Amino acid sequence: MLWPRPDGERLPETVVIQASPQIAAYVADLGERAEAVRSRRVTPEEDNMLKISTDGRKAALDMRMVTGEASSTPSKLDVAAAKIAGIWREHRDNAYRDPASAKPSPRPGALQIVFCDLGTPRETSTGTCAASGATSDTETRPSISAGWTPMQSNASRCSWPNATSDDDAMATGVSASRPIAWG
Repeated sequence: MLWPRPDGERLPETVVIQASPQIAAYVADLGERAEAVRSRRVTPEEDNMLKISTDGRKAALDMRMVTGEASSTPSKLDVAAAKIAGIWREHRDNAYRDPASAKPSPRPGALQIVFCDLGTPRETSTGTCAASGATSDTETRPSISAGWTPMQSNASRCSWPNATSDDDAMATGVSASRPIAWG
């Protein structure tokens, strides 16, 4: 189910944020990198369009993912964290009943599941979890927590090494005591 938007529609909501000067400068640098690839001044191993486009997506999400430093304006992750924390605050006292037994849940509040396909830790070929530098999880968790939101992060096989499947990991990672799962 999609959350109702302020205009009453139940469709995804697009939130547009202003690009920071740091992002504008980084995008110009990406253009120079693309020109170097196009003119073959660099080898594909040094730089290529896939690396450039991935770096652009990371910068658009949060500059900390590419430079390690925050930009001067709120990032998409900052805005998302504020929205997630706001939804939690708005619904933290809601009581829900078990559909089978009609008994109230022991913990009030709604469950939010947040997915981000960029900047997430990943499982390596050796089965270990790898994350270098800033990730969508590490940069969003403090902002959400600052909004007094208890959360469980990265409910995925990478974070739950004893899980035998992604379904087991999600079942283990999401509970009444953890109303937000980040995967």
